[in-house]
Amino acid sequence: MEKELAGRIEFIVDGGPCAHGIESTIVLIENDHATILRHGPITAERIAEFLPLRETQSQVSAPGGMKSHYAPRTPLEIGTFTDSKNAGLLAWEHSGEGFARTEFLSRSLDLREAAANLYAALRRLDESGVEVIQAEPVPETGLGVAIMERLRKAAARE
Repeated sequence: MEKELAGRIEFIVDGGPCAHGIESTIVLIENDHATILRHGPITAERIAEFLPLRETQSQVSAPGGMKSHYAPRTPLEIGTFTDSKNAGLLAWEHSGEGFARTEFLSRSLDLREAAANLYAALRRLDESGVEVIQAEPVPETGLGVAIMERLRKAAARE
């Protein structure tokens, strides 16, 4: 974050890494129903324990709601695996063999750990000089929905 804000603000108070790694869940509550506007650490399954969920039906504005967001400067592709000495891999299960650089979201396949590591791993790959970042998808259950939402936004080029 310091690199993105350098010269634009006077100082940064750094509280260290956050427990979840990704931004909060944003929920719109209307007529005793919940609509998730941005997926985060509080999962749809957890929200559904308290309120029925409704699919997003409107273009309600929420932080992080742009099509392209959280994007590294290096092009990012999801699910494209062509071993290359010029490609970096954001790995979930892949060994990383054959890539110029590999960052593992979680070697134990823990979605909480993957969420906590996501942005730092993307930043390291972006700064490593690779020509493309290839991201391996994570399972889209629980917190994996939020991780994949962030990866899709990082891959969008608008």
